[in-house]
Amino acid sequence: MMSKKLQLEFLAAAVLMVFGAMVAMIAAGYPQGTLLRPGSGLVPLALGCLIVFLGVAIMVEARLGRRKAEEAEDTDEVPGLRQVIAVGAVSIGMIAFALLVERAGFIPATIVLIMLSGLGEARIRWLSLFALAIAMSAAGVAIFIWGFNLPLAAFGAIR
Repeated sequence: MMSKKLQLEFLAAAVLMVFGAMVAMIAAGYPQGTLLRPGSGLVPLALGCLIVFLGVAIMVEARLGRRKAEEAEDTDEVPGLRQVIAVGAVSIGMIAFALLVERAGFIPATIVLIMLSGLGEARIRWLSLFALAIAMSAAGVAIFIWGFNLPLAAFGAIR
């Protein structure tokens, strides 16, 4: 018989897999194009397949029982204050990013996102968190602004 926690992990993985499959099925109806000239359905199809794969990986990991020691010791059914704070911090960070990216630019919005999301950690290491924010900002500029040529400004409002 599966434990309640394992059942919840399986349910979460199944929901993730269904979501990924739905994204992939919808994206399959759009033109795929080629790798040199991708169509509008190529990236959503790839992401949908990746989400399904991640759901399978979560199920396998849960089944093998390779969890962190702190997760194995945590038997509370009701989320604790730490989990609520973590979800709130990430949610507030995402909202702040959405509100700032067009007004302040990609780099400041990403730094705010990482710093606010980091508040959900039990022990915050500010220097590491700031270094991560800088690295993610630089990678985001390279990938999204330079690579994908998205109409975003690194600093300042979008023109």
